[in-house]
Amino acid sequence: MKLRIYEIADTEEIMKLFYNTVHEVNIHDYTQEKVGAWAPANMDIDVWIKSLGSKFTYIADRGAG
Repeated sequence: MKLRIYEIADTEEIMKLFYNTVHEVNIHDYTQEKVGAWAPANMDIDVWIKSLGSKFTYIADRGAG
């Protein structure tokens, strides 16, 4: 596994990971309404790109190294 800096091409996978984590793991701790508000099905990729690109975002890439 290798750590690397976030690239725009990573965005969709990060969004899927976030959505699945909220809806599959956190569903036991919150109501369906809350997880739907926290991670809606129609998340805006441009918002994610802007947010992830404005911070020091690192990716753990298990396919590298």
